Amino acid sequence: MLRCFFSLVVSAATAAAQFHWTCNPKDGKFMKGFGNEKYYCWDGQIFSTAEGYNPPPKYVLDYWVEVQRKMEQTRADIARKGQEMADKVHQAQLDTARMNQERLEEARKFNEELNRMIAEQRGGQSLARPITRTTVLAPEKPESAAIAPPVTRAKAAEVQVGMDRAAVEGILGKPHGSMSIPEDDGLVEVLNYTLDDKGTAKVRLEKGKVVSVKMLD
Repeated sequence: MLRCFFSLVVSAATAAAQFHWTCNPKDGKFMKGFGNEKYYCWDGQIFSTAEGYNPPPKYVLDYWVEVQRKMEQTRADIARKGQEMADKVHQAQLDTARMNQERLEEARKFNEELNRMIAEQRGGQSLARPITRTTVLAPEKPESAAIAPPVTRAKAAEVQVGMDRAAVEGILGKPHGSMSIPEDDGLVEVLNYTLDDKGTAKVRLEKGKVVSVKMLD
């Protein structure tokens, strides 16, 4: 797992704050931003374009470009699968609406024919009760949901380990904030939801599945 511990020392010798970082070799690879500067922890050494640091080598920058690419690809894959599922549901709704409309049309034609036959047998007077025409409206394709309002703790407690992100958003709506962390064994996402009692619910997903739900006051 990619972790890093940075110790921050604020120097009182100057009016401006200066930041000094310590990177433990055991912490692996990590990138941290302060203001407009980025600091790269790499096998115990800190690289940065900030004054006092060695500039990051190309292999360090290439590594983080690849990490970013994988994160974006993972998000794109999750969004694509979610859209495919939404399209399938919408198509099923359209098919159901179409079949219902066809059945109503068949019933209408049958009723008209029955009315005609009875009218002929009864001297032109129809005894059959006509069917009222009914229109079946096909459901509109749902649009992307807006960010959800604060949720209750009881609602957040409905989120279960093993759910995917689409299932979580189906219960709680869009998260109020989120964070993505690349790790050796895949992407970790933390979805933050504001509770209506001013607390926070944190939903942690690994490889697209919920692994924990924490309620914070």
